[in-house]
Amino acid sequence: MKSGNVIWKRDLNREYGWNDIFYTNDSTMIVVAAGLHSININSGKGWDYNTITGEKDYTGTAAANAVGVAAGLLTGTFVMSTGHNLIRDVVSNSLVDSLYIYFASKEQLSKIDKQTGEIAWKYTFPNDLASKSTIFMNDSAIFMINKGCAFMGYRQVDFGKPFIAAFNRKTGKQKYLTLINVKKDPILAFKILQDEVYLVFKNRIAKYSIKTGSQIIEKEFSQDNYGDLKHFVGNQVYVTNENDHLESLTQSDTSKVFVFTDQGKILSVDSQLNVTDTIDYEDLSIYYLRIADLKFIAKDNQTLIIDNYGKRIAEIEATTNAFLSGETLYDKRDNSFIAVDLREIIKNE
Repeated sequence: MKSGNVIWKRDLNREYGWNDIFYTNDSTMIVVAAGLHSININSGKGWDYNTITGEKDYTGTAAANAVGVAAGLLTGTFVMSTGHNLIRDVVSNSLVDSLYIYFASKEQLSKIDKQTGEIAWKYTFPNDLASKSTIFMNDSAIFMINKGCAFMGYRQVDFGKPFIAAFNRKTGKQKYLTLINVKKDPILAFKILQDEVYLVFKNRIAKYSIKTGSQIIEKEFSQDNYGDLKHFVGNQVYVTNENDHLESLTQSDTSKVFVFTDQGKILSVDSQLNVTDTIDYEDLSIYYLRIADLKFIAKDNQTLIIDNYGKRIAEIEATTNAFLSGETLYDKRDNSFIAVDLREIIKNE
């Protein structure tokens, strides 16, 4: 930074795009780009695990959905991808424990020694099966939700096949692999409650056992009544309760799941997949910042500051784009830049 001289450089394969970057300790970062690449930030050295995380010159039918900021605010998940004829994001998140990294690609699910990059085990997928996926684990198993889609540019496209699967965490042996369907109907979102996983599709919701991979129940939702289903609501979506306090919608009733649709509605869905209530988007607020015991909840151009019990402490002009520097909150609106001094509010709390 003082001289602008290059200390080290490392060339990485990024033919399928750059997916992620994370640290395993203070001096080692992992770059996810056509595999995993361990980089010592002091020397630039480290191991490479190369795998296929996309497909070139893809000519399949591009399906519908662009992913926007509105969906990101409601679900807590943002997706960004670029390119025109290149399929990307045929990859999972990375799981890290004390010794290993677990990672799924178009080719395989692998357990990789995070110090050496050596493969402890791998499970190879049949061709045209894997897609964008999410993996998670417990003490004995690695679970995988394969969505049956990927991204080409900003568009979501059908790719691979939707499935849920479980593998022995120590050996990689498959416990089950359940194909959800063979038609092009990707999993749009999932949510786990206890030992069950809820899967959202365009016009249906299905519930499966995490332990066995077997289907428990499935129900279709009329497009005329509800529109297209989109995603589960994230914990940062807040509503006003009967005490006029703000609380997280997902925590207001933990026996329900909450799904938003393209008609500006949130569906409250019980364990039998019945719709018990509908909530308008305009009744929602977004939790975007915390300072000590204060939470900042935005709705349109206003922010409510609440305490840990949901009680309203103050109201200021700020949106979810606001950011904190010291004890001052900054935001922009149209052609204006706004600064809000929070010292009195923080001191009084």
